[in-house]
Amino acid sequence: TLGYYADGSQFLDLAGQTSTTSLAAAATSAPKLGRGAMRLVNRRGGLLSGASRYGADVVNHGQLLIGGSDGASALTIDGDFTQSASGDTTAVVDFVRQRGDALRVKGDADLDGKLSIAPSAVLKGAVFDLIAVDGTVSGGFDSIRSELFTYGQQVHADGLTIGPIMADFDQKRFGLNASQKEMSRYLEAVFESSDQTYGETFGDLDAAVALDASSFGATLDALTPGASLAAAAANIELSQSRFDSLLSCGDAAWDRRASIGGRCVIAQTSGRSLEQDGRGGAKGYDGAVFSMA
Repeated sequence: TLGYYADGSQFLDLAGQTSTTSLAAAATSAPKLGRGAMRLVNRRGGLLSGASRYGADVVNHGQLLIGGSDGASALTIDGDFTQSASGDTTAVVDFVRQRGDALRVKGDADLDGKLSIAPSAVLKGAVFDLIAVDGTVSGGFDSIRSELFTYGQQVHADGLTIGPIMADFDQKRFGLNASQKEMSRYLEAVFESSDQTYGETFGDLDAAVALDASSFGATLDALTPGASLAAAAANIELSQSRFDSLLSCGDAAWDRRASIGGRCVIAQTSGRSLEQDGRGGAKGYDGAVFSMA
């Protein structure tokens, strides 16, 4: 038996082909496995997924998915695990609830290449034990990333621990405008605060980028007040201009006024300019009033 699917059924690799129809016959002639008795090589461009156990040494030059989409799967490798520089191991992790895909290697582990994380929730400062190794551990992953976050790694005698260390929402590939850049900086500040309240939101944002990076700007727009406050902003500017005129009657050198029974009469023309650019002090709105009497 070369490996086991998540439902417990076995599979064999016969001359490079996975066999499901001749399992019983092949199993009677297959040698009994010990550590290193068989080797499973995933070549560059290949994909290993859907298994709960590999009864062999595993060499990964392609992509290895530890678990499924639920992020709580366990994969066991009975022999040694080696990942080359071209290899990429992928895992789903919830850093808030401390649950996710986990890999156990009963032999030795030699790590290289990439580790890709699909985070369902992100929390700076949290750590997760991703790989447990019964033998010895050597090397380390060259990069550990998801779409929006970078992760640190700690290689120790028993395996590998990872955790989020940096957020990058303003990437060149997103083509963000000024307002969207402001929102991205705000979200990065929230990430730095290590507030678990926003953990799932960060996970959702990362997943949205994985689906369509070109629409990330629109996603950021959906998180801002946007046009819903435009009317209020315009009303504030209008009220301010009227109060300025009322309270400053006759103060300006250019005022032409007439005093009638202690009253102040003003003839005024004015223009207003409202702007939303994401950089103003009041929720990204700014304005200017031009008056002439």
